[in-house]
Amino acid sequence: MIKDCLTMLKNAQYYGYAIPAFNIFDFESIYWVLIAAEIEKMPIILQYVPKFESYIPQETVISIVDSLSARIGVPISLHLDHAHHFEEVKNNTKFFNSIMFDGGNLEFEENTSMTKRVVEYCHKRGITVEAALGQIVSTVDNNTDTIKYTNPALVPEYVTATNCDSLAVSVGTAHGKYINKPIIDIPRIEQISKTTSVPLVLHGGSDLDPDILSRCIYSGITKINIFTDYNESLYENVFQQMNIKRKGYFLGCLRRSQTDVISFLRDKIKLFNPRGVNIYNTMS
Repeated sequence: MIKDCLTMLKNAQYYGYAIPAFNIFDFESIYWVLIAAEIEKMPIILQYVPKFESYIPQETVISIVDSLSARIGVPISLHLDHAHHFEEVKNNTKFFNSIMFDGGNLEFEENTSMTKRVVEYCHKRGITVEAALGQIVSTVDNNTDTIKYTNPALVPEYVTATNCDSLAVSVGTAHGKYINKPIIDIPRIEQISKTTSVPLVLHGGSDLDPDILSRCIYSGITKINIFTDYNESLYENVFQQMNIKRKGYFLGCLRRSQTDVISFLRDKIKLFNPRGVNIYNTMS
């Protein structure tokens, strides 16, 4: 069932768990996440990145999700991840009920003004907006440069000025496969959490130690983005099945991969509820 993203985030914030947000790009990547979420009774956010458009159009993703959501009992939100331009936002408001506008690489004033414009446009259409303060880098960049991190002192002004619904923070994580073990600035998350009531979002959630994920959630993180881990699980399982049975049909390879990929997803989803909340009973 498709639900309002902000309601889902506020529920997670209140009860002290985090919602997994998986990037999806084809039927299997959507369906297998939804199966795992249904089994674990966990609300789920399905994320689409604009650069995927050349591979699978938004309309196709929406059709797949609409079709499958009728079979799924947990709340589902469709989220556009990393929109960098206002036109990108405008072109996608008919497809998604939640959008991230990523102005984290901009100077504070420009980030604030552009995000405010996006929020005003989206709120008129009932769309939740995730904003970004601080640079969320890739793993090939220096993700230990604290100058790029979210400054807790700027958060109240930024949230008030933009009226954003949630805030992606930069605290040491990065996009992609980590080259070195990341050092996550947990005290910074705690500081930020004390300065604002909006749900906090962690990008670059793949390949983090379970203990670190738990500490992030305990410190105030309400949504965690996962792509690299999931992408690797899909690749490795399909590749393994192709090597086990070198002759056969691709459909059979996908079917044989499904069990292990869903098992990976279930294990990952379990990490997002360190307090052991009976989440299903909290959902309306």
